[in-house]
Amino acid sequence: MKKGYMTKAKKTVHIFLSEHCRALQWVAENIANPVRCSNGLRFAPIFLKPARVVLLMLLASLIASASSAAAGSGRVPPFTAKGVVSMEVFQHPGAAAILKTEEDVFFTYSNGLWQVELKGRPGGFHTTMPLPKDVSAGSEAESIINCRNISDGVRYVSTTRSVQNIAAVSNVWRYAFVEPTPFPPPDMANVFICWLALSPSPKLPLIDGNKMRRLLSADFLKDPKNQGEYALRYTSPDNIFLSELCITNDGTILLSNGILKKQSPPFDKGYLEFEYKVLETTNWNGVAFPLRSTLQRYYPLPNATNRNDLFATVVTRLDVNSIHAGIESPYVNLTGSKLIARDNRLPHLPELPPIKYTVTNDQWVAATNAALAKFAANYNTVMKASIRDTSGTTTHKRLAVIILMVILTLGPVAALILSKRTKNSDKNKTS
Repeated sequence: MKKGYMTKAKKTVHIFLSEHCRALQWVAENIANPVRCSNGLRFAPIFLKPARVVLLMLLASLIASASSAAAGSGRVPPFTAKGVVSMEVFQHPGAAAILKTEEDVFFTYSNGLWQVELKGRPGGFHTTMPLPKDVSAGSEAESIINCRNISDGVRYVSTTRSVQNIAAVSNVWRYAFVEPTPFPPPDMANVFICWLALSPSPKLPLIDGNKMRRLLSADFLKDPKNQGEYALRYTSPDNIFLSELCITNDGTILLSNGILKKQSPPFDKGYLEFEYKVLETTNWNGVAFPLRSTLQRYYPLPNATNRNDLFATVVTRLDVNSIHAGIESPYVNLTGSKLIARDNRLPHLPELPPIKYTVTNDQWVAATNAALAKFAANYNTVMKASIRDTSGTTTHKRLAVIILMVILTLGPVAALILSKRTKNSDKNKTS
């Protein structure tokens, strides 16, 4: 084994080692200091062959990374951050945005538990799209989204200031949506950027060191065909907060019906689809804390000639204007509230919406909870039987409708034939 190789191996292993991995230092020293025999040959213990050197380096890397991430999160005290998030949605390159939103941000973090709340700002909603008759641009300024992580997932509640005020003095029921991910639904870009920017050591859906799940929607995360290449960086020197994340897709596009379609050249080989960057940080309690961040989603330009011919379809910006130690209470207080849960963590029939049940005080149990799992199984059994009965009833109803239509259609014909026969019979009797 060459001395240069051994020296490089030693340096690499020592870079990966952290203060929590001192037990592996003996391994590094043995890798770098093989014994010289009297015949001039050099050797190390049997487990220090080149392939095993690489294996040990990878092991050290994994342990060091895990220790670093845990230590990094542990170095961040509980905090509350506030700011503003804005989002623009574009349908065509060079055209005006079809949707603009601006919302106040409230984010808290403590020992791995996070919560993000967005409140619409007066005048912070503009769209060129037609709104439902019962919705106005002014009422959208009342909108509130509250999202937090729970056991093996996240739950989010979408409400308004008016409903919140009513709920404070009554037992009004509200819907809570639950997803089996450690982060908000990626298609909610305004909420997602807050989590991505302000969560220490965010849990990303990595597949391996090169590929991860594309961050398009909560449903698409479950698809095994969902994958893209990624590159990420953390804020230096502490490596706690994410500073950059780029995802290149695999040359496919997700259609609205959930089907993956292969892109035409030159985008069939993949292109930059997702780009997150921290534009400015500040030193808070010795940590490089993100102040300004941006998240952009890209789509191919028409008549493109290379993979870089893209335009941003969604542009989201987060500006943090205050950070302080300690946890404040959010505007939406669900203590004592009654919620109707739509839980996507639980298995359910594909033709039906998520399983529903009631929750009080915003207290959630894991999807593996015995009582909840039994409820889900019973729910699916009943719904299967109901679908069979309903489909049978529907078939009978359709048959009855068809028979009725036949009667209504053929009735006049039958009456005409009958009347002709009657006339002929009368003629015969007269004759």
